[in-house]
Amino acid sequence: MTERRKQTKSDLVREELLRQIRIGNFPRGAALPPERALAESLDASYMTVRKAVGQLVEADYLERQPGVGTFVRQNIPSRQLARILAIVVPAYGAPEHFDFMNHSCRLAGRENYLPRPVFARSWNDKAILDAYQNCDAMILFCGDTNVMSPTIRNQLLDRSRPVVIIGSHAYLNGFDTVIGSPFVAINSLMDYLIDNGHRNIACVNQCLERDGIRYPADPQLYDSWFLRTRELLGGDAAEKLFIGVDVPEFEQPHRKIYEAIRKFGPNPPFTAVVSTTSMVWGVIAALIDLGLRVPEDISVATVGDRQELEYYRPRLTHYSAPLRGHVEKALELIQVRREHPDVPPLSRLVPERFIEGETVRNISESKITKGVVL
Repeated sequence: MTERRKQTKSDLVREELLRQIRIGNFPRGAALPPERALAESLDASYMTVRKAVGQLVEADYLERQPGVGTFVRQNIPSRQLARILAIVVPAYGAPEHFDFMNHSCRLAGRENYLPRPVFARSWNDKAILDAYQNCDAMILFCGDTNVMSPTIRNQLLDRSRPVVIIGSHAYLNGFDTVIGSPFVAINSLMDYLIDNGHRNIACVNQCLERDGIRYPADPQLYDSWFLRTRELLGGDAAEKLFIGVDVPEFEQPHRKIYEAIRKFGPNPPFTAVVSTTSMVWGVIAALIDLGLRVPEDISVATVGDRQELEYYRPRLTHYSAPLRGHVEKALELIQVRREHPDVPPLSRLVPERFIEGETVRNISESKITKGVVL
């Protein structure tokens, strides 16, 4: 029987360095710290570290560049070392951001990517550049490339690694893009409400401020709703049915939405409310606490995806482009871009799906509902 060789100190150092490479602390192309600094951090002698590094050079994980340093090789096969996928989401805790991160981490692992979550305070956060320089591919969720600084935008467009933007028409700015069809979804939702007799339809939307101008955080929802409501009631009436809430940074919108709707009292000037799915709990809680029933008194319809939607009660009437579908198509685009780096910007559409839930009531035969003349 062959006696198993006892591991030496250099074996242990080599395994630790390899572990750090495999978990992405030293991605492809990254420089290792100087060997004397490694020796201090690993509690090993300089010669032990030098021997361990030399073994990883021989195994084609590392390469030494005389006078420059030691680097992780760029061309390590993915079967030998998983590629790193940076997944960038806004730092404020919207539920859909965590859902998107969940789907991304699960699907990235199946494609032999090591997911690296990055929370950015804004689309000019240096954390985005740091992540880009230390990953093999990147997905940005809700990346509004129009507000990115030229420095970050140009870096992400250098084509040294695939970048996919989720949720905006970023292909117009040269990026590969995955989007849903929100205008189709919102117009279809408005059609559904109108077909069910509703005319006084309120819209709930979070508002942001840029350069002193206040604007809806979800302009596609607002624009589609406003155009349809203006056709039905006129512009002044439409403005009175817009419930825009200002939410402090890094806070959830539900409290502000709740407070805004409660101000209307038990006889609101609307028979239906449209909002994003992530904001709907603030809407429904306010209506219930006003003594109003959903959908008997007020109908509610939403746009957006959540993992737990099937467990909402009453079951929501909603349109959604599944977040999982966005991730799947983003990973497809990354592979296409890897195989064809010079093709023009690519775009993929995630189809919206309609779920006819229990939160919309047909009031077409009613004459008066909660004081609102139809």
